[in-house]
Amino acid sequence: MLFGVIMGSIAAILQSTSYVFSRLFITRHKSPLYLTIYSQLAMGIMGLIMFAILCNFTTYPLSWKYTLLGLAWAATYVSAQISFFMALKYVEASRLSSLLGTKIITLALITMLLGNTLSATKWIAVVLCCISAVGMNFTGGKLTLKSCLWIGSAVLSYALCDISCTEMIHMMPGDNITFNSFCVVAVSYAALGILSLPALFFIPVKKELFIGSIPFGAAWFLSMNFLLTGFGTLGVVYGTIIQSGRGIASVLIGAGLLYFGFDHLEPRVGKKAWLRRLVMATLMLIAMTLYAKG
Repeated sequence: MLFGVIMGSIAAILQSTSYVFSRLFITRHKSPLYLTIYSQLAMGIMGLIMFAILCNFTTYPLSWKYTLLGLAWAATYVSAQISFFMALKYVEASRLSSLLGTKIITLALITMLLGNTLSATKWIAVVLCCISAVGMNFTGGKLTLKSCLWIGSAVLSYALCDISCTEMIHMMPGDNITFNSFCVVAVSYAALGILSLPALFFIPVKKELFIGSIPFGAAWFLSMNFLLTGFGTLGVVYGTIIQSGRGIASVLIGAGLLYFGFDHLEPRVGKKAWLRRLVMATLMLIAMTLYAKG
C-alpha cells in the first residue's frame, strides 16, 4: 500500500506542475484546442518510444474488450483535456487543480453502481476529500456557470477515463503492476498521438506551438505512469484520493509562483484565502488517512 501511496503522490506533484505549464501555454497562445492537439502529438512520440522498448518484454491482450476499453479511454481523455483547458480560461491553475478533487465523489458513485461497496469510514473520507476540494476553491474569484460546466465535464470524463485505464492494467499478463501500468500508458498515448495527426490539417502547423506544448506533455506523461501504477496498486477510488493531494501541491506551487513574481499565472489573493486553502489541504490529508484506515 505504501508503494501505491508514494506513486500517487509523485503523480499529484507532476500533475500540479503540468497545470502550470498548460496555463502558460494558454496565456501565450490563447488556444486550448492547440494545446490539446500538440500535447497529444508530443506525448504520442514519448509513448511510441516507450512502446518500442516495452513490447519486447510483454504481449498485449488482443481482445474486443481490451480494444473497447482503449477506445473508451481515448474518447474520455480527449473530452477531459478539452474541458479542462477550456476551464483554465476562467479559473487559475491552483484552484482548478484542487477542484478536480470532486472527481472522487463521481468515482465512488460509479463504482457503487458497478456493484462495489465502500465502508462508512471510507465514505466519510470521500466526503471530506470532496469538501476539501470545493472549500479550497471558494478562496479566489467567483466561479461562473460556464466554468462550472467545463469543470463538471472534465470531472466526469476523467472519472470514466480512470476506470477504463485501470481495467486495461488488470487485463495485462503478468503480476508486476508497475510494468503493466507503464505498458498501458505507452500503448494508449502512442495510439492517441497517431489518431491526433489528422487534426494538423485543420489547425496552424507551427514549430513554436509544438515546442510550447512539450513541458505540459512531458509532465503529464510522466504523471500518468505513476498515477496508473497507484490505481493498479490501490484501486481507482483510493488512488484518486491520493491524487487529490495535487491540491496541496498546487497551493505550494501557487505560493511559489507569486513569491517569484509570476502573478500572470497565479493571481494574487489575500492572506485569508491562503489560510483557508491551507486548512482545506490539511483536511485532504485527514481524508487520505481515514480511507487508508477504513
